[in-house]
Amino acid sequence: MNRIGFWARLMMGCAMLTAAGAAAGCAAMETVEGKPTDLPTNYRDLQIYATSEADADDPGLIEVTVHLVNRGRRTLPTHIRLSANAAAGFEGAEGSVRLMRGAKKTWTCTLRPPDGMTYEILTGEIAFGDTRARELHIAVQGADPEGDIPKGVERIDEKARVVGTHAPRLQIDWWQKHRSSSIHPDQRVGPLITLAEAGKTDYVIVAVVMPSADDGGTLSLDEWAAREGLRPGEDMLIGAVRDLQRCVSVMSGGGEMRVERGRAAGRRAIVLALNPDVDWPHNDSYHLKTTRDGDVRIEAGELDGLRQGIYGLLTGHLDCHWFMPGEMGEEIPQPEGGRVVIGQIDERRSPTFFSGFGTSWGSHRDWDCRNRSYINRGRMVYGHAWTGFVSEAGYAYDEFPDMWARGRDGNVLIRRHSSGSTNFCSTSPEVIEIVARKVNERLRDPNALVTSLDPNDYAPMCLCDRCLALDASYGVTEQDGTYVTDRLIHFSNEIYDRMDEENKEKFLGILVYAFQIELPTSAVPHPNHAGMVCNMGWTYDHTRPFTDPTDPTNREFYELIKGWGELLGQFGYYDYYGHWAHFGPWGQVQKMREDLVAFRDLGGTYLMLECQPNFPMAGLNHYISGRLSWDVDADVDVLLEEFFTKFYGPAAGPMRSFWMDIEKYYALLRAGPHGAERVRHTPGMWEALRAHLDEAQAITASLPAEQKRFADRIEFTRDGFEMGWRQYNFEVSYTSQKADAQETLAAADEHLMWLTRMKEKYAPGTYWPTYLPSYYYARVEKPFAEAKTKAAERLSAGG
Repeated sequence: MNRIGFWARLMMGCAMLTAAGAAAGCAAMETVEGKPTDLPTNYRDLQIYATSEADADDPGLIEVTVHLVNRGRRTLPTHIRLSANAAAGFEGAEGSVRLMRGAKKTWTCTLRPPDGMTYEILTGEIAFGDTRARELHIAVQGADPEGDIPKGVERIDEKARVVGTHAPRLQIDWWQKHRSSSIHPDQRVGPLITLAEAGKTDYVIVAVVMPSADDGGTLSLDEWAAREGLRPGEDMLIGAVRDLQRCVSVMSGGGEMRVERGRAAGRRAIVLALNPDVDWPHNDSYHLKTTRDGDVRIEAGELDGLRQGIYGLLTGHLDCHWFMPGEMGEEIPQPEGGRVVIGQIDERRSPTFFSGFGTSWGSHRDWDCRNRSYINRGRMVYGHAWTGFVSEAGYAYDEFPDMWARGRDGNVLIRRHSSGSTNFCSTSPEVIEIVARKVNERLRDPNALVTSLDPNDYAPMCLCDRCLALDASYGVTEQDGTYVTDRLIHFSNEIYDRMDEENKEKFLGILVYAFQIELPTSAVPHPNHAGMVCNMGWTYDHTRPFTDPTDPTNREFYELIKGWGELLGQFGYYDYYGHWAHFGPWGQVQKMREDLVAFRDLGGTYLMLECQPNFPMAGLNHYISGRLSWDVDADVDVLLEEFFTKFYGPAAGPMRSFWMDIEKYYALLRAGPHGAERVRHTPGMWEALRAHLDEAQAITASLPAEQKRFADRIEFTRDGFEMGWRQYNFEVSYTSQKADAQETLAAADEHLMWLTRMKEKYAPGTYWPTYLPSYYYARVEKPFAEAKTKAAERLSAGG
């Protein structure tokens, strides 16, 4: 194929199609879902990343290698085009690769960057067969100048190096017919069922699981919720029933379904019932089905399954969405004539993971439930725990030194820090018995699923003769306490051996983190030992998926997950989708869409995602990770298009550009840890993102009152963007001694007043999602206040 032949024909064909012809032409290539048949079955079927190398004989010539891996089940005829970029010394290139199932191939091109080039992006496209499918962006960075480079990144000594690859889908138009979106009206199977219409409904909600009133009658939902001794998960089920009742009322214009324990003959109903005769695969599994007589029935083995089934009906079939928490984040359709319609349904659903903690970090549990990310009631949750077993208050260091972590000199390794206190000695017989007793007490709670045996956060581990001898018995040679995996597995085995028989089906958890992140040398965990690996942003790369081998920390992390996944029966994943320090853009969707699937495939079974509730800038991360918590195989691009279209309404276009550009800025950032800190310095990023927000606000400035929510959603996003910008701009402009003291004082005052307004505007209530967790306001205020104090001191000193 000549250099322009394929793309010229493809673009010419697109240009010649009329609007009607385009629809017909697309239909000829599409599957029943409306998706072109040339495309891979799943986005992640094609892995693509680029590397580079200077020519050995001509160091000014850089060879770029694009690596293509077909991880799907179909052959992919793949066409690649990159446009010329004179600033990068690149003339453009085009080529084709036929990727057989499971094949790995490469495609190369060259560039000759001019002297002084700092950073350029090569842009192009990828097509499969006759279908243009992906954007292609390859970032090229020039040699590092002498001096310091960002922490954790590799120095670039050659004239230029490829530092990032991003290949997102072109905007798709078939998302509405995909199973990952709410069912399209055209896909409903007849005979159709009308649940309500024009403010009226003949349906009742029959909650067979609801207890009867003391007089034998039916409880109201408020009375049901107020009863003492609710069963585990019952309060959340009541919340789901309220949502079902309210959504139908809003959609129909007032038709309210009564909630009863039974129904009169002839009444149609949505029935909620437990079915103990089914071997349910998961606590949260459900069966949602309809009858040709018009009944809707949700069955499950547990109350949690009934809750999940209600939200499966609301989101999947009635198009009700909770894109963010609060009233602002809710999108409930109002169909013409208030006609609430579903088709025939017969679906059995189970979550991907054994447990999920939700994606609001506990700040909006109702929202977690609505998006089905709160799985198994989030019970596989644990953290640093040793202080809860043995504390200084009960066992003074000087009276019980043998129970505490000690150095080689015999002194207790005392630590008093907000992140963790002194560790105990895990080989002390007294400690082992105390811990075993308390573990059994905790696990007697029928709702308990796991208890933690994890050491205090980065507290020194014991170096006594007994502990080091135990390490050595497993082949461990390190004697400084920085590699204690075998020791902790041994400790877990000791506690497991002492567990009461009725507790032995439950779990003992230790984080795969800090001094126990590496795989054991030879210790073998008991079958109910649970681990949870932490993808730490200060150690590993958060600019790209951990399956991308272009970062050495990724390669290390991937091998850790692979090894632990083979070793553990219950293996959890901990990641940071809401940042703890930088509250501006934090583009993690392009990473999580690969990471979570790969984690599952490598043996992962549960999730605990640190989704700090700074929703303006991290809300998209939280929404997508929540949807993937329930169904990790959901099509992320479908979820994104549904989010942009329904959440932002008339401003979907610029807001799509806003969020997708954030993802691109991260994906094309130089590999290494501390991505959120480094991306802030990207030239032009803040201005480009602000321009998208300006466009969106202009579109929504004069919307009618009934569409005010779209303007509010953009305003909320903008206020979060402003927070991140102010953090960054103040840091680079006013925190050095070179900054003008008077200007610093004025800027600090203005920032602090602005922050006070934001606190007041987004005070806790029912409308807005969490703007910033209350415990983080002090973190934002601190640099402003400190700079103000120092500037005032300089002024008073005449500086």
